[in-house]
Amino acid sequence: MDMQSIGFERGWRVRGAGVGALAVAMLMQGCGGGGGEPESHGAQAVTAASVSTVPAATPATPATPATPGGPGTPATPAMPATPAIPHMPVQSTTVSGWASQGEGTTGGAGAPASNVYVVHDWAELNAALANVNSPTYALNPAAAKAEPKIVYVAGTIYGTDLGNGRRADEAYYKTLNATAAKWDWNLYLQSLDTAYMAALNARVAQGDAAAIAQRARISALSSAGSTLRRYQKAQIQAIIPSNTTILGVGTDAKLIDGYFSVNATRNIVIRNLEFQAPQDLTANWNGKEWNSSYKAISVVTGKQLWIDHCTLSDGAHFDSAEVVTINGVTSEVQRHDGLIDIEDSSDYVTISYTVFRNHDKTNMVGGSGDQNGYKERDYNHLTFSNDVWENSVQRAPRARFGRIHVYNNYYKGDTAAADYRLSYFIGMGAESKILSEGNVFEISGPNATASRVIANANGYQFKDVGSWINGVHASADLEAAARAALEANWTKATAAAAASHFTVGPYTNELGWTPTYPYKRATSAAALKLHNLTYSGAGRLAIDPDAVANARRPFLSDAQAAGYTVARALAGADSWAPQAVNAGHVDTGRIVPDFTVAPDGSGNFTTIQAALNAASTVTKERVAIRVMPGTYPELLVVANTATPVTLYSTEADASRVVVTSPLNQNSPGASYNALVSAATYAGNGDAAALYKACSRKTTAVGKECSTAIRVRNNGFQAANLTFQNTDAGNGQALAVMIDKADRVQFDNTRLLSKQDTLYLSNSGKRSYFTGGEIGGDVDFIFGPGVGVFEGVAVRYTGVRKPAGGYIAAPSTLASQPYGFLFDGCVFLADAATQPASVFFARQWDDGPGAIGKMIVRNSVLGEHIAFGSGPWNPTTIGGAQTAYRDGRSGEPYLAEYANWQVAP
Repeated sequence: MDMQSIGFERGWRVRGAGVGALAVAMLMQGCGGGGGEPESHGAQAVTAASVSTVPAATPATPATPATPGGPGTPATPAMPATPAIPHMPVQSTTVSGWASQGEGTTGGAGAPASNVYVVHDWAELNAALANVNSPTYALNPAAAKAEPKIVYVAGTIYGTDLGNGRRADEAYYKTLNATAAKWDWNLYLQSLDTAYMAALNARVAQGDAAAIAQRARISALSSAGSTLRRYQKAQIQAIIPSNTTILGVGTDAKLIDGYFSVNATRNIVIRNLEFQAPQDLTANWNGKEWNSSYKAISVVTGKQLWIDHCTLSDGAHFDSAEVVTINGVTSEVQRHDGLIDIEDSSDYVTISYTVFRNHDKTNMVGGSGDQNGYKERDYNHLTFSNDVWENSVQRAPRARFGRIHVYNNYYKGDTAAADYRLSYFIGMGAESKILSEGNVFEISGPNATASRVIANANGYQFKDVGSWINGVHASADLEAAARAALEANWTKATAAAAASHFTVGPYTNELGWTPTYPYKRATSAAALKLHNLTYSGAGRLAIDPDAVANARRPFLSDAQAAGYTVARALAGADSWAPQAVNAGHVDTGRIVPDFTVAPDGSGNFTTIQAALNAASTVTKERVAIRVMPGTYPELLVVANTATPVTLYSTEADASRVVVTSPLNQNSPGASYNALVSAATYAGNGDAAALYKACSRKTTAVGKECSTAIRVRNNGFQAANLTFQNTDAGNGQALAVMIDKADRVQFDNTRLLSKQDTLYLSNSGKRSYFTGGEIGGDVDFIFGPGVGVFEGVAVRYTGVRKPAGGYIAAPSTLASQPYGFLFDGCVFLADAATQPASVFFARQWDDGPGAIGKMIVRNSVLGEHIAFGSGPWNPTTIGGAQTAYRDGRSGEPYLAEYANWQVAP
């Protein structure tokens, strides 16, 4: 993109500077259990008339004895059906609840640039948690792990991900260990059958060799199961260190079949993630029920923890999918443990605006036994606020030994449901002191009464203020049910108290504590239900309570946003849908390479271009070139041939395979000819012709001759590679040029330069970028082509231009429906960049009909973005006024939708 000047001088930020402040804002401006406070969403919000403010350390209402029976107060109006979800979620308040007390909870706020990560898979997540980019890591990994760090999760991550397209399963774990290999689930089920075992033992007594061998296999199951379980845990567990913030990006950040372990660490924030709980491959039957080992989030001796706007469930594996009959008893195999369990002296925890659904043993608080009072009773300050429990069988929560504040939550259960039949919601465990306020309980099926809300597990202190059952005020009924449940369990409770050394007494609603933080209790059941269903859960979090659309900052409406999706932008006339295949990722683990490139000579070629030349003569469905780790100083040309090329490495870390160009468009022809010759492209007709044209240039070689890779191949794929232009900043220096190629994919790639990193040079030609990163400082994504960027880290590097610049320069034709689309991306800047100085884009009026189109949606926007004066540059590169939309049709040219931002 040619221009004379880039002279807009303001301030800005990349990879981390400004990101720490972004994390602070995302932390401190989150919903955080604020409850039924007024919100700026009109009818969608809980209004001032429907909340009651409760100051810190002031009892919500005077304690009163429970009154059995009572009809309660008149019902509120009928509750509305589940609402449609608006595109901009609830606006934010500071972190509330118990997590705001003690030392306070800030997570990774203030993390330096080196400690900010965007992760797309299990290996990247664990590396980020270890903080491997910290300067401290090489000398002291433990110290690095304890530093503030921010981890953005983009897309779906599988805890079973082994890399290269493979996932761990039972068969895989058996290959790791000879003892684990002896595990046999069907044999385990058979061993539980008493009649079968009696017959088997009789045969053993008779000396039957087959029976003896079978019993030996059964005897080995216990050690086999525990060994396999150990290997499974090592694979699927992510250990969360202290001073960590984990944030899902956009609306679809997920963790499937893996779990977070918070173990003796503190100051952790987890937000905007969906968890689909892992399955225990060696679930255990104790004669009465199934027990499994893995939670979705396990908290053991964790302090200062905030979990907010998350969704947790059994995912696609319902318990009812696996039904067995053991000794005449039919049961559903429960391969899941709790969704969030909190134990062993954990303290100052808030779980807010979170959805729990389709699960049995949902939330355990206070350890695994009543005998643990000595290490629990001084801790367990927990808040559950504005959460939703839907189709939860039990434990919502079940609490031992703690001051548990459960307020402004919505519960829905069915006592006759085919799946996840409601047993009870809140369990009063030993020495628990539960304050329930402003909760909405909806129960259907037989016995839909307060007795289904409260169950007794040896506790005696429970108080309710202002809650409802099926729309009817029910505080008296709930406290009466708590009393009745204790009285029915009294004999067992007193015996357990004597055996396990905890205190039990007659029911009381005197708790001996009041919240030490301010909060607002809902006073309308209908409004609270609507509020929580609208705003709770992953994908419904928005930062920046002040962002409003204006003439220079247009937002898409919901209806408009439906037309600007990844699928629509990529589809074209041929319905191309790469995002529907392996979630848009190149499945490198299943590719059999046609050619291998290795600098040490162990492959077919030592240069990538030699392999591309060979591929240019291959006729097949697709030709694959694997590139081994190393640095390749080459000017690659992927020829315009009929066979699409996949160029890839199997390295999860794309920085291990680097293609570099040292040229910029003003480099003299002599510099070009010093790097390549006719022999470089021998046998490749298209590339040879391009070389011939470039080699004849004596002055400036131009963009097309200086790029690290020039892609002319329809259907080209690149994965796990870095393309970098190392020019010092003397002009336009391309790393990648898409030249007349369509249906191009770059997956987990690093595209790095300063000015003009990525050039999409042809109108209507589609390129799809997933994961990885793109970095630069001036117009580093530009051109008339269609570029769709999903889960990409877009990094402004401010060392050369700390006072600001431009990320993109689209020159989309007005006649083309799509230009650049960024969905679920993270816009970051380095420490050199000044705040509020970088524009999303300036339109490039590059010829007749060129207008420039770009949409940014569901993305995280760092403080380097020029929100106050933009975030779009007010003039084009040619100096005309920026066109934000079509003046006649209203079609948006430049717009945002549902982003997260922080203004400096």
